[in-house]
Amino acid sequence: MKSLGLRALIGLGAWVLLSSSATGADRKLEERTVSQINEIGVVERPGPRLDDAIKAEAIDERRELRKRMRRRWRDAEPQERDEMREQRELWRRELREGLSDEERQGLRRRMQEREVRRAEIRDLPAAERRALREQMEIGGSEERRALRHRLRDIPPAEREALRENLRAFRRLAGQEQQALRENLDELQGLPRPARENLDANRRRWESMSIAEQDALRRRMRRLREMTPARREQLLDRVVLERREGDRNGDIRERGDDARTPPGTEP
Repeated sequence: MKSLGLRALIGLGAWVLLSSSATGADRKLEERTVSQINEIGVVERPGPRLDDAIKAEAIDERRELRKRMRRRWRDAEPQERDEMREQRELWRRELREGLSDEERQGLRRRMQEREVRRAEIRDLPAAERRALREQMEIGGSEERRALRHRLRDIPPAEREALRENLRAFRRLAGQEQQALRENLDELQGLPRPARENLDANRRRWESMSIAEQDALRRRMRRLREMTPARREQLLDRVVLERREGDRNGDIRERGDDARTPPGTEP
């Protein structure tokens, strides 16, 4: 139910954003952007705070993965270590087969540079190696400290929304995560009025009753099932009706002003 509500919310943003567009080309571009976002189901509008939280989460995951691999290697029997080496070679071979010549050369160059750096570090005295390790840990700690400092300034409600976003992000597959990152970049590239419209639609969705949300879901489902030509025709009609309504409102206001006697309050 929550996922459907989120999809309907972003779909509502798509409706308002598309109906307020002035040209057909801009409307089609915005429709494609919001349609991609609607397929992912973003919980709340993205921004630098979500990027920082995702980056911090990725740092934690990489660090935890390295720790697990070190523990697994340390606790493994000789036979298990041989199997781990074979598996690693298999992964490397599959990776090499899927790369182009240019990518393979770049990967080989980076691996050689890494081995050179490791050899240089091994040749250092023990005190210098320890100082270098501490410096690297301090650098990582400072980066995490800066991220924590930025997250600390977020209000509790927004911080909880970020946690929900991260939980939803971790539940996605790798391909879906990549699509979500691309959609986040597109969202950040939207003009400010478009983002403000999305925020206004989110607040409107949250203020709706359950019956109103269900009705909106049904309408948005019918909208998605339409053909592109039919959807374009419907959007043109909505824009035309809105313009006619604004024009009629202006005419009524001018008529009321003409009937109001001078010197009296309308």
